[in-house]
Amino acid sequence: MIVFTDVEIFHMVILIITIVISQTLSWKMIYRYFKYKVNELLYVGLTFIISGLFSYIGYVISFLLVLTTGNPLELTTILLIWSIVPFSLIFWIIAFTNLVFQRYKKLIVITSTIFVIIFEIIYYITYFNNPNAIGEFKRGHFMVWFDLVNVFFIIFMSIIMITGFLFVFNCLRSENKLTILKGKFLFLGLIFIFVSVFLEAIIITGSFLIVIARVVNIIGAVCFYIGFVAPNFIKKLFIKDI
Repeated sequence: MIVFTDVEIFHMVILIITIVISQTLSWKMIYRYFKYKVNELLYVGLTFIISGLFSYIGYVISFLLVLTTGNPLELTTILLIWSIVPFSLIFWIIAFTNLVFQRYKKLIVITSTIFVIIFEIIYYITYFNNPNAIGEFKRGHFMVWFDLVNVFFIIFMSIIMITGFLFVFNCLRSENKLTILKGKFLFLGLIFIFVSVFLEAIIITGSFLIVIARVVNIIGAVCFYIGFVAPNFIKKLFIKDI
C-alpha cells in the first residue's frame, strides 16, 4: 500500500493548482477566440489545454485514487492518457505558421504532422508489445520516462523554444508598441517554461524543490497568456499612450 509523504502531498496539491491555473488561462484564450475570431488564440489555447492537461491529469487521478481506495492507476492507463500530448505540437505549429513563415506554412505543418504520426505509431507499437519499455509509474503519482519519450520530449521542447524565439524576434522588430510588449512577455514565458522543464528534469520528484518548478511553470503560463491576449490593464500599465 502506498502512503504519501507530506512533501508528496504538498507537491500534488501544487500540481493541481498549476493545472487549474494553466487550464483556466487556456480556456480564456479559447473564449477570446470565439469573441474576437483571432485564430492564433484558438491554436495556442488548444496547445496548452492538451499539453498541460494530458501530461499530468493521470497523475492527479491516480493520486486521488490512492487517497480514496489505496489503488493507483495502472501504468497502461497513464500511458494511454499521455499519448494525447504529442498532438499539441501540431496546434502550436499551426499557430506559429499563422504568424511567422506563412509562405511555408503547408510544408511546416505537414512535416510536423508526419513527425507526430510516426512517433505515435512507434509509441503505440511499444505500448501494445511492452508498455514497461516506455516508462515506470512510481508511487502512484509520477512517471520516470525512458528513451522513447525522452527523445520526443527533447525534440518537442526544442521546436517550441526555437519557434517561440523566432516569433518573439519578429515581435521585437515591430514598430508597434503593443506588439513589442507582447513579444517581451512571450520571451519571459519561454524562459520561465524552459526553466520549469529543466528543474523538473533534474530535481527528484518528491523533493520539496519540485514546488519551485511548478511555481515557475505558473509564472510562465501567465506570461504566455499576457503575451498572446494582452489584457487591457496590462496595456494601460506598460503603454502610457493607450
